Amino acid sequence: MGTPIPNRRIESISSGSSEVIKYKLTPEELAALPSTPPMTGKKHKPPISLANRNVDPSQRKQPKETVEPKINYEPRGKTVHVSSEQAKAIMFLLQPIEGGWTEDELIGEHANAPNDWRDEAAALNGMPLGDLINALYVGMEIKEG
Repeated sequence: MGTPIPNRRIESISSGSSEVIKYKLTPEELAALPSTPPMTGKKHKPPISLANRNVDPSQRKQPKETVEPKINYEPRGKTVHVSSEQAKAIMFLLQPIEGGWTEDELIGEHANAPNDWRDEAAALNGMPLGDLINALYVGMEIKEG
């Protein structure tokens, strides 16, 4: 006989599970069972235990509070000296108006086409990408002249 194929009609006419019959092994039947060693090793996991539900919640162990480590961060970049035209172009592109860019978008556009800026942003043509990144995230000083 092979593997039975599920059939909705047969399953719908079934009467369900039968009664559970409790049975206790006799000492002779227990002695006839082969002895098995206790389960040990890496694959054996101890059974989980559920906490006593009658315990007062205030008596349960409270989790330890974790202390956030203090991060000493100093920017690795340097303040960039930019011309007033470059500073105006950067500020123009970052304006929070319709179509304004975020710093990441501006960097992505400059990385893709560093010499294709037009109109108000034409001063950024040829500006090194690293200088633009440092100007946006570290700081920029406007040089006169």
